[in-house]
Amino acid sequence: MDDLSVQVTLTCPTCGCTEFAYETPASGRDFTDDWLFTCAHCGRAFTRAKLIEENAESIDMTVGDMA
Repeated sequence: MDDLSVQVTLTCPTCGCTEFAYETPASGRDFTDDWLFTCAHCGRAFTRAKLIEENAESIDMTVGDMA
């Protein structure tokens, strides 16, 4: 079976913007759950875990569509 990968665009729950400022992890490192992302429009900051939690409905719908 082929690996299937889909990207879900995360949105700011405050303003709906899809662009975030963040520091890129060092080479060979991954984002951690406490990594900060800041909305490019309204300036609200989220941890990676909170941003994923706030977008859980969109993520779940995308996973459901793939099933």
